[in-house]
Amino acid sequence: MKVLLLAALLGARAWAAGTGVGISASVNKEVVSLDDQVILTVTIAGTQTSLPDPRLPSMPNFNVHSAGRSQSISYVNGAVSSSVSHTFVLVPRFVGKA
Repeated sequence: MKVLLLAALLGARAWAAGTGVGISASVNKEVVSLDDQVILTVTIAGTQTSLPDPRLPSMPNFNVHSAGRSQSISYVNGAVSSSVSHTFVLVPRFVGKA
């Protein structure tokens, strides 16, 4: 799974570099059994109030479910900063490396 997330983030960071938007992702665990799940959090931050939603790469080894989002906007001395965190639940479909 690290490889898929890394490839997705590298492409996203190349796009974000020219827009003033930052993207980060994290998972709550790196090893998971078939009867467990991984929580993926993708955070997008920038100096705009309207930030784009993430587009995840194809992950055929997992069933992917959206678990919601949270947003924060602040105005300090006339400067805007905002962030949106999207949470996804990844459920493994079969045994193996992803």
